[in-house]
Amino acid sequence: HQSSIGFGGSAGSSQGQQQEQEQYDKGLVQKVVLIVLKCVALTTREARVESSSGESDSSASSRESISSGGSDMIIIERTMSGMYKVLDSWIKDILPVLPHQSLQESLLHLLQEQDDVLIEGLLCLLDTHMALYIPGKKEPEPGLLDTNPTRGFLTLLNLISRDSSVLLDFLVSNETCFLLYLLRYLKFVVKDWSGFVSSCDTSYSEAIQILIDLKQSIQRLLSKSLFPYNIGPVFRLLEKVESFHLNQKDS
Repeated sequence: HQSSIGFGGSAGSSQGQQQEQEQYDKGLVQKVVLIVLKCVALTTREARVESSSGESDSSASSRESISSGGSDMIIIERTMSGMYKVLDSWIKDILPVLPHQSLQESLLHLLQEQDDVLIEGLLCLLDTHMALYIPGKKEPEPGLLDTNPTRGFLTLLNLISRDSSVLLDFLVSNETCFLLYLLRYLKFVVKDWSGFVSSCDTSYSEAIQILIDLKQSIQRLLSKSLFPYNIGPVFRLLEKVESFHLNQKDS
């Protein structure tokens, strides 16, 4: 049969689907996926900055542009959603993933072989979500961008076998952007605690325990002055998370 060669490897009839999945260039697919995630994150973040700067300006012209800024964000959301749907279809065509598996989960499993690429992908998804969705003001439309940061974090925990020491290794190492990712993710959790609890669902107890274990590990290193840099901002956010958890247990 005739087949063409694309980013994912051989592309032809369904007769050779299994062979095609084995032939795809995984390294190239990972690079393409990361480029798409970066483009989406950059576009949405810049759009949010422009929208916020307009809203903070008290001039009459800025007030008139607020509604148009909101419309622009809706257009951007739908455009980015379209890109993600195409990416989702492409991934499912070339990779052995389950049809019902979410795009975010598929992407993170694809990127998991390289820690730096995995964490950068998580950061892009987090930045995209934070740019598009303001906690308490707007919820994602069903079926659009699959960027829920807590679902992404839970997938990460599964990939590292729910071992808090791996998170500590990520923090201590300078080989990934995990410090930036964790700092932004914890800020997101603190801003939308109820959303974090809801997204965790039955995994809440396990997820919160891993975060508390991480906090305690950091605390032990700090007590011996062994942490290689100022981890204070992350540690204080972990303290807030633990405090929210304790207050929830008491209520």
